[in-house]
Order: sequence, then structure tokens, then C-alpha cells
Amino acid sequence: MTTLEQQRQYLRRPIHASFRVRDAGDPSQGEILFDSVDLSQGGAFLESELLLEIGEMVEVTFGLPGKIRPIRATARVAWATGKGTCGMGLEFVNLNDEDRQAIAEYVHAASTT
Repeated sequence: MTTLEQQRQYLRRPIHASFRVRDAGDPSQGEILFDSVDLSQGGAFLESELLLEIGEMVEVTFGLPGKIRPIRATARVAWATGKGTCGMGLEFVNLNDEDRQAIAEYVHAASTT
């Protein structure tokens, strides 16, 4: 289980982007679009009343402002909530260095302005 300390290991930044999500085990099932609330190098929070199962592995694709190439990652549904802002937290478990660096630059740019 992810602790609050682990959830906040990385600096987060609000982002409103569409995340294309598909089952990592069966990509033939198609994609679901989710709206993101925030993003860090470690993962993202997706706002939705449709909640995937905790522990489910998914493939995600999303864009960053100012970047042409989309970010692609494998993520695990780390937690979900049906209270307040409904949604789920994704933890990136496979993210290449170039994409991790692009996310870091995006997140840290907000903290220096």
C-alpha cells in the first residue's frame, strides 16, 4: 500500500490533460479517456467516477504543454476514492528517462515562476 509520504515523494503540479488509458494485460480492449488533475515524476491523479481496480496495471499516453511527442508509461492504480473529488492515483512503474525528464521539467518550471 502506498503511504502518504510515498504519495508526496515528488513535487506535483496541476495539469489538465487527457490521459488515454488501456489495460496493460489486454491492449485489445481499447482505450478510456480520463482527465488529469495533477502530475509528478511518480504518477498522476485522474478525476473520474469510473474507478479502476487498485493494483491494476495500465498503459497510459498523455501530452505535456509545449511538447510534441506524447508521454507513454506503464502505471499501477495505487489508490482510488469515491469521496470528494472522485478519481484514482496512478503510480508510474515503467517510464523511460526522456519522458521522466520531460515531466520533471514541466513540474519544476511551475515552482520557479
